[in-house]
Amino acid sequence: MVEHQATLIKLQPLAVEALSGANPVKVASGEYHRVNVPLADATNENSALISFFETGTSQSIKNELTSKLAMQVMQQPFFNDLRTNQQLGYVVDARHINNRLLIGYRFLIQSAAYSAEYCIGCINKFLVGNRKAF
Repeated sequence: MVEHQATLIKLQPLAVEALSGANPVKVASGEYHRVNVPLADATNENSALISFFETGTSQSIKNELTSKLAMQVMQQPFFNDLRTNQQLGYVVDARHINNRLLIGYRFLIQSAAYSAEYCIGCINKFLVGNRKAF
């Protein structure tokens, strides 16, 4: 049935070389990269950020499962602290990510009240303050 649907809407395979967009890159330990994207609507006061912390590769089942378990323990306290207690924004999320063999933690905050810089500071403070618990 899936093959029939692909034929019906004329889907064609795409070579890996033809893919564009974001690709994982190796970042040295302790190094970070920041990308600012201006909004088309200058009157929009929202800010948003995604922070990703690599924990290893999914080539090891132990790495994958340890990372998933740690995030499962971390998700609720993260949401409770940053969304409920600090009220940083309506969208506050933490997830385990498996992206092309890289695994890690993705933290997302969208806020109308605080800047991305302030929110990333809150994420870092949460992680440092709870590192022994996780």
